[in-house]
Amino acid sequence: MDKYYTKFKDTGERETSIVLNVHFATDDELQPYLDQGFIPIGDEEQELYATNQYIRDTETGEPVPKPVYVPTAEEKLTAIRAERDRLVTETDKYMLSDYPITDTEREQWKV
Repeated sequence: MDKYYTKFKDTGERETSIVLNVHFATDDELQPYLDQGFIPIGDEEQELYATNQYIRDTETGEPVPKPVYVPTAEEKLTAIRAERDRLVTETDKYMLSDYPITDTEREQWKV
């Protein structure tokens, strides 16, 4: 019986792992996990997958470096809007006529 069993997503990312004598001890206890799609992996593979830096190649079944995440255009725009909103919230007070700064300082904030 292998020590580690892992379930992978369709993308090759590790979903979760189970360990002999932690999650199961007998073949009967292991079987429900196998029925859910868990597969045996070796110690070295477990070490790689546990770092979240590797995924399982869907064709070869081998660990491969996880691709760098590239944000979508919408995610980039959301981040830009969030930064804009943060800056507006942080500086709006300087434009209020009763905020305790001089007119000269207020003019500098307008720029």
